[in-house]
Amino acid sequence: MAVVILVGYFLRYRASEPEVEFGELPSGGGSGTLPSAPAQSGRGGDSAGGVVGSITAPVNQVSDISDLSAEKQRFGVVAQNPTVDYFIDSENTVTLVQPDGKIAKIERGESSFISSSEINDVQGASFSHDGKKILVTFGDRLNIQASVFDIKNKSWNPLPAGSRSPGWSPIDYRIVYFSQKNGRGSLSTVDMAKEKSSPVDIMKLNALDMRLDWVERNRILVSDKSNALFFGFVTSLNLSNKSISPVLERESGIESAWSPALGLGLMLSSAREWKSGKLTLFKLSDNSAKEITLNTLPSKCAFATEEEEINSASPASTSTQAPKTEKADVVYCAVPRDFRLFATYSAADDYYKKSIYSIDDFYRVNLKNGGVESVFADQAQFLDAINLKVFDQNLFFVNRYDLRLYAISLK
Repeated sequence: MAVVILVGYFLRYRASEPEVEFGELPSGGGSGTLPSAPAQSGRGGDSAGGVVGSITAPVNQVSDISDLSAEKQRFGVVAQNPTVDYFIDSENTVTLVQPDGKIAKIERGESSFISSSEINDVQGASFSHDGKKILVTFGDRLNIQASVFDIKNKSWNPLPAGSRSPGWSPIDYRIVYFSQKNGRGSLSTVDMAKEKSSPVDIMKLNALDMRLDWVERNRILVSDKSNALFFGFVTSLNLSNKSISPVLERESGIESAWSPALGLGLMLSSAREWKSGKLTLFKLSDNSAKEITLNTLPSKCAFATEEEEINSASPASTSTQAPKTEKADVVYCAVPRDFRLFATYSAADDYYKKSIYSIDDFYRVNLKNGGVESVFADQAQFLDAINLKVFDQNLFFVNRYDLRLYAISLK
């Protein structure tokens, strides 16, 4: 039996040189192993400090985000504060939510609190489309509470009692959420632009432990939370006519990340057979899908639109002429050096349970032609990147090993 298992393992993971497909890493994408300390303990991201000091190479503090560039400082720590979620404005001011509920502001490397009130059992946080309000969920998982912090007024405004799975509108300060009254479930919205706002019921819907993504003005996606052992679905709700249509059905291990600004999403799902998951680029305008052959999770990616140089076909062009550019939709992903890490059916579940960690390198995928290029790969760094965002040609992320906020210059 041992011989049979070993032969099967060899056949599954032996090296091969397939043709490069859309969104596939260039050959020699690399492999690696998990650091022993976090892999054995299953922790490391649970507290500020944790086991990080012994496995992460020294990293310079970024004193001013505007200094990030290839010539000055390509990579560094933006905030030493442990971070749940963050936002960076046009003046390069960082606002972040800590795991203890405190809200910090970092300007030119100096940190101060705009809310020093501690909150027990913070479950998650997210910023409004303009970064001026923060939604924080907290409390026991069976009795989740939610409240919104207004940065300008430095005040808290709670959501209605029993609000579940709340999520921001992509264009204003409305929040969509599930609720249950008298044994009946409903999908509702509340406008947090007003100090006192009455909830507006959208439709009756008995679905409490689901995920809500408000991806367009009149479109909300409802999906199962990722689980490799059960079939799930993604359903689209039209707020104008209250219609419901399927997006993805009977797939396991569903996870997604969306860019309302670009009308694009990444969806991870597993085939009905016991195989590894697939990462799909989904276009909201026509519901078209295209597979991206990166072995990573949607939560380890971020969308952006950038100016990209075009190769001039004119032989008369000279080096003195400004290069021609066009806008390109791209996605940045943190991809484990060990390409086998997410190649098993239940790897995503284990990742979110913090049973496994990754060591990532960073790649850019051109969503028009599928071209992939390396962005950052420092073998001395142990970076398990989540919550990636692009602000002003810089890629930001939270490192699961120490929960600090890092940045990579894309200039």
